[in-house]
Amino acid sequence: MPKKKKKHKSRAGTPLHSDQSQPARRPRSMPPAGIQGLREANELILQKRWSEALEALQKLEMRFPDRTEILVLLINTAYELEDIRTYAAACERLLKLAPDDPGILTMLASAYLNLEQGAQAFLTFRRFLERWPDDSRAPEVRETVAAIEPVMEKMTAQLGLSGDEGFAIAALHEKALKLTEQNDFREVRKICSEILRRDPGFVPALNNLSVAYFGEGNLRQAIETAEQAAAKHPGDIHALANLAQFNWLLGRFDEARAWGEQLKQSDEPAMERSATEAIAFTYLGDDEAVLECLQSARASEKMEGIIPLLPHLGAVAALRLGDEKQARSLWGEALKLDPTFDLARDNLDDLAKPAAERHAPWPFEIGNWLPSFPSQSLFVQLREALERANLDDVEAVRRAMVKFLERRPEVLRMMPQLLHRGDPETREFMLKLAEGAHTAETLAILLDFAQSRSGPDDMRQEAAQYVMKTGEVPGEHLRVWLDGQWRELEVRTQKIGFEPHEEIAPELQERLDAAMELIFEQKPGAAEPLLLDLIAEAPDSPAPRFYLAVCYLTQGRIPEGRAQMLKVHQEYPDYRLARAALARIRAEEGDITGAEELIAPLISAPELDIQEYRMLGFAQLEIAFRTKNADLAQALVSMLSELVPDDPVVSTYRRRLAKMLESEQV
Repeated sequence: MPKKKKKHKSRAGTPLHSDQSQPARRPRSMPPAGIQGLREANELILQKRWSEALEALQKLEMRFPDRTEILVLLINTAYELEDIRTYAAACERLLKLAPDDPGILTMLASAYLNLEQGAQAFLTFRRFLERWPDDSRAPEVRETVAAIEPVMEKMTAQLGLSGDEGFAIAALHEKALKLTEQNDFREVRKICSEILRRDPGFVPALNNLSVAYFGEGNLRQAIETAEQAAAKHPGDIHALANLAQFNWLLGRFDEARAWGEQLKQSDEPAMERSATEAIAFTYLGDDEAVLECLQSARASEKMEGIIPLLPHLGAVAALRLGDEKQARSLWGEALKLDPTFDLARDNLDDLAKPAAERHAPWPFEIGNWLPSFPSQSLFVQLREALERANLDDVEAVRRAMVKFLERRPEVLRMMPQLLHRGDPETREFMLKLAEGAHTAETLAILLDFAQSRSGPDDMRQEAAQYVMKTGEVPGEHLRVWLDGQWRELEVRTQKIGFEPHEEIAPELQERLDAAMELIFEQKPGAAEPLLLDLIAEAPDSPAPRFYLAVCYLTQGRIPEGRAQMLKVHQEYPDYRLARAALARIRAEEGDITGAEELIAPLISAPELDIQEYRMLGFAQLEIAFRTKNADLAQALVSMLSELVPDDPVVSTYRRRLAKMLESEQV
């Protein structure tokens, strides 16, 4: 689930001095590497390079766990950085090493209080008083306990709890929430099970348990548990939001929307209600409801109580509704709340790109759309399927992807939504998966995406070209959104073969290939003698004669090259390469009608080889430029760029297209 993270800045407790930690067990000698690491961390601390010191100490503790010397420095450094979470976690670990140290216990209790884990703070302070009633800090602690006890009683009453047992369950509930944030779902399940053993009707434990099941990849168990929570407490915000989200992620969109409607109708109070609802409505694609959540939060909470995820989701909804100004303002607000909030920063950076290249807005990263559960990682499953296939065998790859979608049908059900609303990584994954599977369903999804305004132009063009090549597009034109306007792409249904139609003796083919390669490498002078030799040895073959004409044209011998091309066409009128090349020459000369007559048989041909398709594309491009047909030119350049990306002629046309579009915009 998306993290609802709040940044705490207030200090907790005090720094830890050396006389406050006397471990119960005998200190172990520190290995030399640990001693060196401590020296380096101390040096950073002396220089007040707190962030670097914290990072160094955390790495050091991973290598040498349960070391008092490291934990003392870690606590003090976290204190200086006002990093309460790290401070509290280090105090918990140090307390296990020094359970008889009252100072550490009071520091931990203060940290809990600052983290708004009131029940744990209250019980920890009481534990201190029970064990050390005469400690010099006891009077101050008694005052604190007296001050927070009424608050805790009110809080436990709101949870349906009371008495000491209520405080104990509330403390366990706080631990479960903390562990959920840390994705420690196994421990969450253990704690929730303990809570439900003590109080079977405690709905928040069912909600946390459903989140834990979800985090472990057990979506059906997550839904079943959330349904139990909703049955025990109809209208519970967290249960309804979880059910809307979980059902959506299983591709059960009707059920998800039904739970979303119940969520709208509920007037039950809940912690972080606005953010919880906004996440659920974002999955459902209900942009108006997301913005209403943001307005509700502004009306009921102080600005510092709003987490950065909420204005971010509001920005996504605003931009989807067409209000870019509001979206920019809300992303700015999210970054003001948390300057490190990457989702807001990445969306704003994307908005700085030209409109045709934008992905924004996207609410979540790929892990929230397609959770990679430890037990059944989606990407691991797909990788395994592909590894079992022969990657050189297109049909084997297709079967592997189809089998994967059969194992994970929810991915296919979500595919249209993720192409329209996913982040860049999710969109790319869905596009390649749809193309690779090549089923009737995925082709229909690609066609829908191609005709939408979602995502950058190049992705939608890729989808359009892929579907057009399959011959599955109804009609002769495909309406797509390119460069900020609707354009009509001509639909081609020809198959493209990768073997040349022209037959030539095998012993000559290798030499012809060598000559063609030299021309492609802009070395026509070296290719010419090879072609002349081939013409002498194969006088009835049009191929070497055609490439000799290309050789002349590449060298700038235009009249000679055009004359040779005309001669090849006249002698071999069915030779497609010469026909297409001559059409290009006619277009360059301004004879558009003559060019179109030459290519008409090629356009209607059911199949062309890759060289024929390339030459036909060049002829059509020349016609498009001469007739100022920017839509056709753009579609042809895009298709040829995909087919022969390194072709220098395509690069030349790409530059001409850029100038044409720039002139068109002016």
